[in-house]
Amino acid sequence: RSGDLDPMIAVYLMYAYGYRVEDIENLLNKQSGLLGVSGISSDIRDIIHRMDESGGEQEELAVDMYVHRLKKYIGSFAAVLKGLDVLVFTDDIGVGNPAVREKVCEKMEWCGIRLDKNANRNAGTDRICELKEGSSGVHILTIPTQEELVICREGIQFCPVRKGQNGFPPNAGSPSARQV
Repeated sequence: RSGDLDPMIAVYLMYAYGYRVEDIENLLNKQSGLLGVSGISSDIRDIIHRMDESGGEQEELAVDMYVHRLKKYIGSFAAVLKGLDVLVFTDDIGVGNPAVREKVCEKMEWCGIRLDKNANRNAGTDRICELKEGSSGVHILTIPTQEELVICREGIQFCPVRKGQNGFPPNAGSPSARQV
């Protein structure tokens, strides 16, 4: 995705270059943003992997832009909420990439964010981890997502079959303990 831009850019592209709505949609949603900057992928994981391998300038610029955007939102929320209580990193990148977490937290002391770099480097990906430095006014957490479990639980609510004790249809089996 393209990120923030002047909405008149679409009108300009239509008039000046004959773009159709479909062309603009493809340009903004599929060819811009991380892909447009990195030239590699719209998936930050791919870009970070390539950057770690080759250290290319375009990859570094894409990661810097990604981090900048995260910091912009954190700063906006901190201002509107008159401070933060907790900063939560989740999903694959937030839980699995200490370098991104460190870059996001750099120079954020002004709003109470102080990352314990050792805790950050050693954070597990299978549990909730606290990453704040002792003096930090803001808790910094990594929380692994369990989207499949949430989808499963929500979906069961719509199943017409009678539920067993564990919330699943009788004799249908149940997810492994790891999934629950």
